[in-house]
Amino acid sequence: MEAISSFSDFTLGSECLPPNISTHPEAQTTCELSVDAVTFTVTPEAGTYTYSWEVNTGSGWTTVSNGGVYSNATTASLSITSPTYSMNGYAYRALVARDCGGTATSDAATLTVNPQPQGSLSGQTDICKGSAGSLTWTTPQGTGSFDITYKIGESGTPKLVENVASGVPFPVGAIAENTIFNLISVKDRATNCTRTTSFTQGSAEITVNPYITWTGATDTDWFKASNWCGGVPTLTDDVIIPDVTNEPVIARAGAVTKSMIIDNNSSVT
Repeated sequence: MEAISSFSDFTLGSECLPPNISTHPEAQTTCELSVDAVTFTVTPEAGTYTYSWEVNTGSGWTTVSNGGVYSNATTASLSITSPTYSMNGYAYRALVARDCGGTATSDAATLTVNPQPQGSLSGQTDICKGSAGSLTWTTPQGTGSFDITYKIGESGTPKLVENVASGVPFPVGAIAENTIFNLISVKDRATNCTRTTSFTQGSAEITVNPYITWTGATDTDWFKASNWCGGVPTLTDDVIIPDVTNEPVIARAGAVTKSMIIDNNSSVT
């Protein structure tokens, strides 16, 4: 057997080892259709690498390509913009490769996509003229706590009502006539997700009883506002006197109406 006489008799080779990943992608949370990008990032040891990303939608891993909601899919940081709610629970991982071919796969990280609040706006009907009106926001996404921004009609000044619970009326001030309200936005305070369009029902009307109606809630005094639904009548008001216990008494001059309907079993004295 011939002896090796010097190191020059060795043929030196190199092994293409996979890179070491020092920082793996972390789970991310965003809102449905949010324009603020969320980013999954992988950090390998110092060196020059090529990157690709994979997504698991529940049926195995597939390669992510730039386009649609994805960008920077061949860099160390994958960006996702305007994700749909259907992407909630998707998992992402990075493949980091050396030029020589050694490849390392990162740990997977999950994307949580919280839904935009969805629901309907409704209003009271047949309220007394000039009384306090209220709207109700109703959502199937739990009682929650929501910040509601609305406006009157199409050009009204936006108004914000905070901490609104689903199904619980919130006040919108005195209403003198039929009034339409439109949602501008609804924010879910638990997730900070906001919807501005495509509500199940984004507008509502509060309707006002066209008649000033006698109630006799306090006594028989015609001139006492608490005896009326809608306040003491003026010359522009149509009035209804229904059959109630306290029938109206006009004890002094000054009682006026535009018209009056008196129930067969009631009277005005």
